[in-house]
Amino acid sequence: MRYFIILIISLSFQLNISAQQDTTIQNWTFGAEKGFAQIAGEVDPASGFAFGFFAEKNINNIFSARLQFGMGGVSGQDLTPSTNWINHPIWSGKSNAAINYNNAPTNSIYNNFETNYMEGSLQGIFNLTQLSFFKNKSNFDVFLLGGVGVMQYETKVDAANLNSNIYDFSILNPTEEDRILPDLNNLMDGRYETSIHEKPEITPLYQAGAGVKWRFKKNLTLALSHRVSWTGKDDLDASQWNEKNELDNVNDLHHFTSLSLSYTFYKTKKVEVPKPCLLYTSPSPRDRG
Repeated sequence: MRYFIILIISLSFQLNISAQQDTTIQNWTFGAEKGFAQIAGEVDPASGFAFGFFAEKNINNIFSARLQFGMGGVSGQDLTPSTNWINHPIWSGKSNAAINYNNAPTNSIYNNFETNYMEGSLQGIFNLTQLSFFKNKSNFDVFLLGGVGVMQYETKVDAANLNSNIYDFSILNPTEEDRILPDLNNLMDGRYETSIHEKPEITPLYQAGAGVKWRFKKNLTLALSHRVSWTGKDDLDASQWNEKNELDNVNDLHHFTSLSLSYTFYKTKKVEVPKPCLLYTSPSPRDRG
């Protein structure tokens, strides 16, 4: 019985012995991104450029929290004339008294716009392929993101020439769709002279996206991603009316496709590792022979 108790105590002592071992884990990641941005609304979007910076706190190899800041410029050319512009309080000369929209030579306008913006958001990054189910040992990962943020934007339209005279949009034939864009390009001077608001506007952002990243060195990662931001406004593209000149009450979307480069800092952490321990016990009288 005595030797049985000694054996139990020895096994218990062995199970509780452990050693501390140093291991490196991802800590903070800092990066920059650049790519194409667009506003999806009532006006046909053109390609715009945007860039941003981010700081990311790595919680573990699956999840991280990111603080992102960015800015950019987007534009679009309208294919559908609007007759609602004439009652707009800003376009009626309030923002620029030199342009008297009430005396325009046409009763319709094409909302050819340019929007410049700044944004900031808090995002969660979920490394999908780091789940144990995928058993991913490669340097490539697929990730998902979601976030909330805020955007400050200023939208202007190109509706007048250098002499502050409203373009005569009546020369355009809206039934000839293949001629609208060439004729608009010939008519406009590329100056977006009239703001649609008295001052820059603010809108909330609700974001979702996905991408793939490649860790080509221990600290360096390239990522290609697409992010969609649902806004709380319907005038980022200068228009709120559909082809029937009716308010559609559908808020605009902000799209951003980007390539990013980031640098990750690591930290050393001590972890407990079980350590086998063999204890010597004296043999029983029977074993001694």
